Amino acid sequence: VALDTSGASVDVYELEVQKGYDINLIAHLGDNFARSLALPKGERVLVEANIGNGRAALYIPKAAKRRVPSTELITQRTADFTKFKLPGLVGEDLVGKPLVVDIAQAPHLLVGGEVGSERASQLLNMLFSMAYYCSPQQLQMTVIDPKKIELPVVNQLPHLTEAVVTDIQQAYTIFKQVQTVLEQRCQLLLEAGVGHISAYNELNPEHPIPYYIVAISELHVMLQNTTPVPELGDIALGQAVRQSLMSLVTAAPAQAAGIHFLFGLQCYDPKTCGDMLRQAIPSAIGLRVRGQAFSEMLIGRPGCEVLGSQGQCYVLMSNDMTPVRAQVASATELEWVQLAQQIKEKWPN
Repeated sequence: VALDTSGASVDVYELEVQKGYDINLIAHLGDNFARSLALPKGERVLVEANIGNGRAALYIPKAAKRRVPSTELITQRTADFTKFKLPGLVGEDLVGKPLVVDIAQAPHLLVGGEVGSERASQLLNMLFSMAYYCSPQQLQMTVIDPKKIELPVVNQLPHLTEAVVTDIQQAYTIFKQVQTVLEQRCQLLLEAGVGHISAYNELNPEHPIPYYIVAISELHVMLQNTTPVPELGDIALGQAVRQSLMSLVTAAPAQAAGIHFLFGLQCYDPKTCGDMLRQAIPSAIGLRVRGQAFSEMLIGRPGCEVLGSQGQCYVLMSNDMTPVRAQVASATELEWVQLAQQIKEKWPN
Protein backbone atom coordinates (compact mmCIF):
# COMPACT_ATOMS: atom_id res chain seq x y z
CA VAL A 1 0.00 0.00 0.00
CA ALA A 2 1.60 3.24 -1.18
CA LEU A 3 -1.03 5.68 0.05
CA ASP A 4 -4.27 5.59 1.99
CA THR A 5 -6.84 8.35 2.47
CA SER A 6 -10.19 8.51 4.20
CA GLY A 7 -13.31 10.37 3.13
CA ALA A 8 -16.89 10.56 4.35
CA SER A 9 -18.06 7.24 2.94
CA VAL A 10 -15.05 5.40 1.50
CA ASP A 11 -11.45 4.60 2.32
CA VAL A 12 -9.04 4.77 -0.62
CA TYR A 13 -5.93 2.62 -0.89
CA GLU A 14 -3.37 3.07 -3.64
CA LEU A 15 -1.47 -0.13 -4.40
CA GLU A 16 1.92 -0.34 -6.05
CA VAL A 17 1.79 -3.21 -8.53
CA GLN A 18 4.75 -5.53 -8.89
CA LYS A 19 6.76 -4.95 -12.06
CA GLY A 20 5.74 -7.28 -14.88
CA TYR A 21 2.23 -7.84 -13.53
CA ASP A 22 -0.65 -6.82 -15.82
CA ILE A 23 -2.18 -4.01 -13.78
CA ASN A 24 -5.48 -4.21 -15.68
CA LEU A 25 -6.17 -7.67 -14.24
CA ILE A 26 -6.76 -6.03 -10.85
CA ALA A 27 -9.82 -4.20 -12.17
CA HIS A 28 -11.85 -7.42 -12.07
CA LEU A 29 -11.08 -8.27 -8.44
CA GLY A 30 -13.61 -5.94 -6.77
CA ASP A 31 -16.07 -8.69 -5.85
CA ASN A 32 -13.22 -10.82 -4.47
CA PHE A 33 -12.13 -7.96 -2.21
CA ALA A 34 -15.73 -7.41 -1.06
CA ARG A 35 -16.11 -11.08 -0.09
CA SER A 36 -12.77 -11.10 1.74
CA LEU A 37 -13.80 -8.00 3.70
CA ALA A 38 -17.25 -9.47 4.43
CA LEU A 39 -18.98 -6.29 3.29
CA PRO A 40 -22.75 -6.01 3.80
CA LYS A 41 -25.01 -7.07 0.94
CA GLY A 42 -25.13 -4.43 -1.77
CA GLU A 43 -21.75 -2.87 -0.82
CA ARG A 44 -19.02 -3.26 -3.42
CA VAL A 45 -15.32 -2.50 -3.69
CA LEU A 46 -14.52 -0.38 -6.71
CA VAL A 47 -11.13 -1.07 -8.27
CA GLU A 48 -9.50 1.45 -10.58
CA ALA A 49 -6.53 0.07 -12.48
CA ASN A 50 -3.62 2.12 -13.78
CA ILE A 51 -4.24 5.46 -12.05
CA GLY A 52 -0.65 6.43 -12.83
CA ASN A 53 2.85 5.54 -11.61
CA GLY A 54 2.07 1.84 -11.91
CA ARG A 55 -0.60 2.01 -9.21
CA ALA A 56 -4.15 0.79 -8.76
CA ALA A 57 -6.77 2.24 -6.40
CA LEU A 58 -9.22 0.43 -4.14
CA TYR A 59 -12.34 2.28 -2.97
CA ILE A 60 -13.67 0.45 0.10
CA PRO A 61 -17.02 1.49 1.63
CA LYS A 62 -16.82 2.54 5.28
CA ALA A 63 -18.82 0.70 7.90
CA ALA A 64 -19.62 3.99 9.64
CA LYS A 65 -20.27 6.73 7.09
CA ARG A 66 -20.09 10.43 7.91
CA ARG A 67 -22.77 12.78 6.59
CA VAL A 68 -21.48 15.78 4.65
CA PRO A 69 -23.67 18.71 5.78
CA SER A 70 -24.81 20.99 2.96
CA THR A 71 -25.82 23.97 5.08
CA GLU A 72 -22.58 24.08 7.07
CA LEU A 73 -20.45 23.96 3.93
CA ILE A 74 -22.50 26.67 2.20
CA THR A 75 -22.54 29.09 5.11
CA GLN A 76 -19.12 28.47 6.67
CA ARG A 77 -16.69 27.71 3.82
CA THR A 78 -16.99 31.10 2.10
CA ALA A 79 -13.58 31.05 0.38
CA ASP A 80 -14.46 27.87 -1.50
CA PHE A 81 -17.50 29.58 -3.08
CA THR A 82 -16.65 33.24 -3.67
CA LYS A 83 -13.96 32.45 -6.26
CA PHE A 84 -16.67 31.39 -8.72
CA LYS A 85 -19.34 33.36 -10.62
CA LEU A 86 -21.99 30.68 -9.99
CA PRO A 87 -20.72 28.44 -7.19
CA GLY A 88 -22.40 25.05 -7.21
CA LEU A 89 -21.79 22.83 -4.18
CA VAL A 90 -21.16 19.13 -4.78
CA GLY A 91 -19.92 18.00 -1.36
CA GLU A 92 -16.49 16.70 -0.41
CA ASP A 93 -13.72 14.99 -2.32
CA LEU A 94 -12.22 11.74 -1.08
CA VAL A 95 -9.87 13.45 1.37
CA GLY A 96 -12.60 15.56 2.96
CA LYS A 97 -12.05 18.87 1.15
CA PRO A 98 -15.11 20.84 -0.02
CA LEU A 99 -15.84 20.34 -3.71
CA VAL A 100 -17.46 23.30 -5.46
CA VAL A 101 -17.82 23.78 -9.23
CA ASP A 102 -18.53 26.87 -11.33
CA ILE A 103 -21.81 26.47 -13.21
CA ALA A 104 -20.89 29.50 -15.33
CA GLN A 105 -18.10 27.40 -16.85
CA ALA A 106 -20.09 24.13 -17.08
CA PRO A 107 -22.01 25.65 -18.98
CA HIS A 108 -24.83 23.07 -18.59
CA LEU A 109 -24.85 20.17 -16.11
CA LEU A 110 -26.54 16.75 -16.05
CA VAL A 111 -27.04 14.99 -12.69
CA GLY A 112 -27.80 11.30 -13.20
CA GLY A 113 -28.81 8.89 -10.45
CA GLU A 114 -31.40 6.28 -9.56
CA VAL A 115 -33.94 6.59 -6.73
CA GLY A 116 -32.15 6.91 -3.37
CA SER A 117 -28.87 8.12 -4.89
CA GLU A 118 -29.21 11.75 -3.61
CA ARG A 119 -29.91 13.18 -7.07
CA ALA A 120 -32.42 15.71 -5.67
CA SER A 121 -29.96 16.62 -2.90
CA GLN A 122 -27.33 17.42 -5.51
CA LEU A 123 -29.68 19.73 -7.38
CA LEU A 124 -30.63 21.46 -4.11
CA ASN A 125 -26.93 21.88 -3.25
CA MET A 126 -26.39 23.71 -6.53
CA LEU A 127 -29.46 25.93 -6.31
CA PHE A 128 -29.02 26.92 -2.65
CA SER A 129 -25.28 27.59 -2.86
CA MET A 130 -25.77 29.86 -5.88
CA ALA A 131 -28.69 31.63 -4.16
CA TYR A 132 -26.63 32.15 -0.99
CA TYR A 133 -23.72 33.81 -2.78
CA CYS A 134 -25.56 35.63 -5.60
CA SER A 135 -28.22 38.27 -5.04
CA PRO A 136 -31.52 38.19 -6.97
CA GLN A 137 -30.12 41.09 -9.02
CA GLN A 138 -27.19 38.88 -10.01
CA LEU A 139 -29.09 35.61 -10.46
CA GLN A 140 -32.56 34.48 -11.50
CA MET A 141 -33.88 30.92 -11.45
CA THR A 142 -36.71 28.99 -13.05
CA VAL A 143 -37.23 25.54 -11.53
CA ILE A 144 -39.27 22.74 -13.13
CA ASP A 145 -40.26 19.74 -11.00
CA PRO A 146 -42.49 17.39 -13.02
CA LYS A 147 -42.57 14.87 -10.14
CA LYS A 148 -43.91 17.63 -7.85
CA ILE A 149 -42.11 16.27 -4.77
CA GLU A 150 -38.37 16.77 -5.29
CA LEU A 151 -37.76 20.54 -5.21
CA PRO A 152 -40.73 22.27 -3.49
CA VAL A 153 -38.49 23.90 -0.85
CA VAL A 154 -36.91 26.01 -3.63
CA ASN A 155 -40.18 28.00 -3.70
CA GLN A 156 -38.89 29.93 -0.70
CA LEU A 157 -35.90 31.41 -2.56
CA PRO A 158 -36.24 35.07 -3.64
CA HIS A 159 -34.41 34.35 -6.91
CA LEU A 160 -37.30 32.50 -8.58
CA THR A 161 -38.94 34.10 -11.61
CA GLU A 162 -42.13 32.19 -10.70
CA ALA A 163 -43.26 29.38 -8.39
CA VAL A 164 -41.74 25.94 -9.04
CA VAL A 165 -43.37 24.66 -12.23
CA THR A 166 -44.93 21.16 -12.02
CA ASP A 167 -46.96 21.11 -15.25
CA ILE A 168 -45.02 19.76 -18.24
CA GLN A 169 -47.05 21.72 -20.79
CA GLN A 170 -46.25 24.93 -18.88
CA ALA A 171 -42.60 23.87 -18.88
CA TYR A 172 -42.61 23.74 -22.68
CA THR A 173 -43.97 27.30 -22.73
CA ILE A 174 -41.12 28.33 -20.43
CA PHE A 175 -38.54 26.94 -22.84
CA LYS A 176 -40.01 29.12 -25.59
CA GLN A 177 -39.78 32.10 -23.22
CA VAL A 178 -36.12 31.27 -22.49
CA GLN A 179 -35.48 31.32 -26.24
CA THR A 180 -36.91 34.84 -26.35
CA VAL A 181 -34.77 35.90 -23.38
CA LEU A 182 -31.70 34.50 -25.15
CA GLU A 183 -32.43 36.52 -28.28
CA GLN A 184 -33.03 39.71 -26.26
CA ARG A 185 -29.78 39.27 -24.35
CA CYS A 186 -27.79 38.63 -27.51
CA GLN A 187 -29.16 41.88 -28.92
CA LEU A 188 -28.09 43.77 -25.76
CA LEU A 189 -24.58 42.32 -26.01
CA LEU A 190 -24.42 43.25 -29.69
CA GLU A 191 -25.51 46.84 -29.03
CA ALA A 192 -22.96 47.15 -26.22
CA GLY A 193 -20.20 45.80 -28.44
CA VAL A 194 -19.27 42.97 -26.06
CA GLY A 195 -19.38 39.20 -26.37
CA HIS A 196 -20.17 38.04 -22.83
CA ILE A 197 -22.48 38.87 -19.95
CA SER A 198 -19.54 39.51 -17.59
CA ALA A 199 -18.15 42.24 -19.88
CA TYR A 200 -21.61 43.79 -20.26
CA ASN A 201 -22.09 43.90 -16.49
CA GLU A 202 -18.72 45.56 -15.98
CA LEU A 203 -19.81 48.30 -18.37
CA ASN A 204 -23.29 48.57 -16.82
CA PRO A 205 -22.85 47.99 -13.06
CA GLU A 206 -26.10 49.78 -12.20
CA HIS A 207 -28.18 47.79 -14.70
CA PRO A 208 -26.55 44.36 -14.91
CA ILE A 209 -27.98 41.36 -16.74
CA PRO A 210 -28.60 38.62 -14.14
CA TYR A 211 -27.36 35.11 -14.76
CA TYR A 212 -30.28 32.78 -15.47
CA ILE A 213 -30.49 29.18 -14.22
CA VAL A 214 -33.11 26.78 -15.55
CA ALA A 215 -33.26 23.63 -13.40
CA ILE A 216 -35.26 20.48 -14.24
CA SER A 217 -35.55 17.85 -11.52
CA GLU A 218 -36.36 14.89 -13.81
CA LEU A 219 -35.73 15.18 -17.53
CA HIS A 220 -36.79 11.67 -18.56
CA VAL A 221 -40.38 12.20 -17.33
CA MET A 222 -40.68 15.20 -19.64
CA LEU A 223 -39.07 13.58 -22.68
CA GLN A 224 -41.35 10.54 -22.62
CA ASN A 225 -44.60 12.54 -22.41
CA THR A 226 -46.86 11.68 -25.36
CA THR A 227 -49.45 14.48 -25.07
CA PRO A 228 -49.95 16.00 -28.55
CA VAL A 229 -49.02 19.65 -29.17
CA PRO A 230 -51.59 21.08 -31.65
CA GLU A 231 -49.52 24.15 -32.54
CA LEU A 232 -46.72 21.84 -33.73
CA GLY A 233 -48.87 19.52 -35.82
CA ASP A 234 -49.75 17.27 -32.87
CA ILE A 235 -46.21 15.98 -32.30
CA ALA A 236 -45.68 14.54 -28.82
CA LEU A 237 -44.95 16.99 -26.03
CA GLY A 238 -41.80 15.06 -25.10
CA GLN A 239 -40.46 15.41 -28.64
CA ALA A 240 -41.28 19.13 -28.63
CA VAL A 241 -39.46 19.56 -25.30
CA ARG A 242 -36.43 17.71 -26.65
CA GLN A 243 -36.28 19.87 -29.80
CA SER A 244 -36.63 23.06 -27.75
CA LEU A 245 -33.95 22.02 -25.26
CA MET A 246 -31.55 20.94 -27.98
CA SER A 247 -31.84 24.33 -29.68
CA LEU A 248 -31.10 26.06 -26.37
CA VAL A 249 -28.24 23.97 -24.95
CA THR A 250 -26.45 23.67 -28.30
CA ALA A 251 -26.62 27.42 -28.89
CA ALA A 252 -23.19 28.91 -28.28
CA PRO A 253 -24.71 32.29 -27.29
CA ALA A 254 -26.49 30.72 -24.27
CA GLN A 255 -23.33 30.64 -22.16
CA ALA A 256 -22.28 34.09 -23.36
CA ALA A 257 -25.73 35.40 -22.40
CA GLY A 258 -25.51 33.85 -18.92
CA ILE A 259 -28.18 31.15 -19.44
CA HIS A 260 -27.35 27.78 -17.89
CA PHE A 261 -29.31 24.53 -17.49
CA LEU A 262 -29.25 21.95 -14.69
CA PHE A 263 -30.86 18.61 -15.51
CA GLY A 264 -31.73 15.70 -13.23
CA LEU A 265 -32.03 12.26 -14.84
CA GLN A 266 -33.26 9.15 -13.01
CA CYS A 267 -33.13 6.57 -15.79
CA TYR A 268 -31.45 6.29 -19.18
CA ASP A 269 -33.38 5.52 -22.35
CA PRO A 270 -31.29 5.88 -25.53
CA LYS A 271 -34.45 6.64 -27.50
CA THR A 272 -35.21 9.78 -25.47
CA CYS A 273 -31.89 10.63 -23.78
CA GLY A 274 -29.53 9.79 -26.59
CA ASP A 275 -25.95 10.75 -27.30
CA MET A 276 -26.95 14.01 -28.99
CA LEU A 277 -28.38 15.36 -25.74
CA ARG A 278 -25.38 14.23 -23.67
CA GLN A 279 -22.94 15.79 -26.11
CA ALA A 280 -24.83 19.06 -25.81
CA ILE A 281 -24.49 18.96 -22.00
CA PRO A 282 -20.72 18.86 -21.45
CA SER A 283 -20.65 18.49 -17.65
CA ALA A 284 -22.12 15.69 -15.55
CA ILE A 285 -22.36 14.29 -12.05
CA GLY A 286 -22.91 10.55 -11.97
CA LEU A 287 -24.39 8.99 -8.85
CA ARG A 288 -25.44 5.34 -8.47
CA VAL A 289 -27.20 4.31 -11.70
CA ARG A 290 -28.69 1.19 -13.20
CA GLY A 291 -26.38 -0.26 -15.80
CA GLN A 292 -23.03 0.45 -17.36
CA ALA A 293 -24.56 2.21 -20.38
CA PHE A 294 -25.98 4.94 -18.13
CA SER A 295 -22.57 5.42 -16.49
CA GLU A 296 -20.83 5.65 -19.86
CA MET A 297 -23.36 8.23 -21.03
CA LEU A 298 -22.68 10.36 -17.95
CA ILE A 299 -18.93 10.14 -17.39
CA GLY A 300 -17.66 8.36 -20.49
CA ARG A 301 -16.78 5.12 -18.73
CA PRO A 302 -18.10 2.45 -16.34
CA GLY A 303 -18.13 3.11 -12.58
CA CYS A 304 -21.37 4.79 -11.56
CA GLU A 305 -23.23 1.47 -11.65
CA VAL A 306 -21.13 0.13 -8.75
CA LEU A 307 -21.21 3.22 -6.53
CA GLY A 308 -22.90 3.12 -3.15
CA SER A 309 -26.40 4.55 -2.96
CA GLN A 310 -25.61 7.11 -0.23
CA GLY A 311 -24.48 9.97 -2.42
CA GLN A 312 -21.19 8.66 -3.76
CA CYS A 313 -20.55 10.12 -7.19
CA TYR A 314 -18.24 10.96 -10.04
CA VAL A 315 -17.90 14.58 -11.17
CA LEU A 316 -16.88 15.34 -14.75
CA MET A 317 -16.85 19.03 -15.68
CA SER A 318 -16.37 20.30 -19.22
CA ASN A 319 -12.68 21.13 -18.67
CA ASP A 320 -11.80 17.83 -16.90
CA MET A 321 -9.94 14.99 -18.58
CA THR A 322 -11.07 12.35 -16.08
CA PRO A 323 -13.95 12.19 -13.56
CA VAL A 324 -13.34 12.94 -9.88
CA ARG A 325 -14.76 10.80 -7.05
CA ALA A 326 -16.75 12.70 -4.41
CA GLN A 327 -19.40 12.45 -1.72
CA VAL A 328 -22.56 14.53 -2.25
CA ALA A 329 -23.52 16.82 0.63
CA SER A 330 -27.05 16.60 2.00
CA ALA A 331 -29.46 18.30 4.39
CA THR A 332 -32.77 17.56 6.05
CA GLU A 333 -35.89 19.32 4.82
CA LEU A 334 -35.90 21.45 7.96
CA GLU A 335 -32.28 22.48 7.33
CA TRP A 336 -33.16 23.53 3.77
CA VAL A 337 -36.11 25.57 5.07
CA GLN A 338 -33.88 27.28 7.64
CA LEU A 339 -31.24 28.03 4.99
CA ALA A 340 -33.92 29.47 2.71
CA GLN A 341 -34.90 31.81 5.54
CA GLN A 342 -31.27 32.92 5.93
CA ILE A 343 -31.09 33.60 2.20
CA LYS A 344 -34.28 35.71 2.29
CA GLU A 345 -32.86 37.71 5.19
CA LYS A 346 -29.53 38.10 3.38
CA TRP A 347 -31.19 39.34 0.18
CA PRO A 348 -34.29 41.37 1.26
CA ASN A 349 -36.48 42.80 -1.48
